Amino acid sequence: MGWRRTPVAVTPSTQQLGHLNDAARAKFEASVQKFASDLLDEAERLEAGTSTAGGAPEITSSIVDDANLLVRRAYRRPPRSMVATCAQIWTGAALIVVGVATNHLDKGWGQIVFAISVAAAMIGTLVFLLKEAR
Repeated sequence: MGWRRTPVAVTPSTQQLGHLNDAARAKFEASVQKFASDLLDEAERLEAGTSTAGGAPEITSSIVDDANLLVRRAYRRPPRSMVATCAQIWTGAALIVVGVATNHLDKGWGQIVFAISVAAAMIGTLVFLLKEAR
């Protein structure tokens, strides 16, 4: 990253983009340019991290492969949905109630609360897993 480079130019043929309208073609070309630039930036970053010599940088095919994986899949997971977050909180609260009810299983209400809170925890976990799978 200590050197300056010209912007990456990737131009698909007009024949390949023939089925896109003008606005879609412009958006597609901008997206391809951004991806190419991000890929090169990531490859340069990886090369700088692995380079031990002070010579000219050398980006290998394995560095480009690693950069491609990192750019496509990103470093972090996309943020969770509000429903998934609420389901996790719901499950945690239900499990706390399970613990309290477990201490009172000898009483009639303890068994009922235990059963209801276990069911609530299971439902919360199921909702969380279904939302996370999307």
